[in-house]
Amino acid sequence: MRRRHAGRLGRRAGACGPSRLAAGGRHAFARRGALRLPRLLGRRRRPRRAGAAACGAAGGDERAGIGRRLAAGEALRRGEPSARGAALLAALAQRAAQAGGGGRLPAAAPWLAPRLVARGGADGSGTAVLRAVPGAAYGQLTQAARERLWRERLAASPASDRMGVRLIPDAHPIELERRAELRSHGVLPGAVQLPPGGHPVALAAGCQTTGGYPVILHVIAADLPRLGQLRPGDGTRFLRVELEEAQRLLLRQQRELDRLEAALRLRTERFLQEQRRAPAADS
Repeated sequence: MRRRHAGRLGRRAGACGPSRLAAGGRHAFARRGALRLPRLLGRRRRPRRAGAAACGAAGGDERAGIGRRLAAGEALRRGEPSARGAALLAALAQRAAQAGGGGRLPAAAPWLAPRLVARGGADGSGTAVLRAVPGAAYGQLTQAARERLWRERLAASPASDRMGVRLIPDAHPIELERRAELRSHGVLPGAVQLPPGGHPVALAAGCQTTGGYPVILHVIAADLPRLGQLRPGDGTRFLRVELEEAQRLLLRQQRELDRLEAALRLRTERFLQEQRRAPAADS
């Protein structure tokens, strides 16, 4: 099935991509049945910098929107929903018809989930606070650089994407006592690398698996969603926490997400059961 998408996200079901975000740098866009795009290494997403090379490797079409920005008016192929998804859609349509909506699905759910990552996310000036622990190369920073790293504001550069967020210090570049060649080593999202220019790069969700720059900090896992929502020009600063605190915050966030997932599953199952009993009650 091919369906053309246009307009702003939220204005109608066929909207694809907000033209302007009220907050944050990224929004999720989901369609029932997902999008019919070729897979590469088990995934349909490609970083933009991969471009047509990733499309060719996947046997796909560059016009499918893989590895580049979608243009207005493009056609995206939609897949079919799963059996459970189809049952849920049919139950929703049935309820809408019973409510006099002519079978038209509601635009939004009647209840909302809490914003789990927004809590404590900014200081009084609106600067995003990223909690971090020292990295392996933290001790190689000059004393002045270590002090500035926890005190000064940094701005997210336009040269940022899902692989990493480049941070520009308000004053001077961040400096090491001395710079030496490093062997490539493993890296994870949250690692803050320091390239020769002195502008730190915080690796994000789509980062590479190895790197050769010194890792001066690690953004804690609980704050990675906040890192991913930085827009070009947004200000941020680092707040030092201990490893035990970082682990405690991650466990708390995971418990909240687990409770939310359980609530969604229970509510969905209860809704389906109610809709299955409704025809029997009417007869």
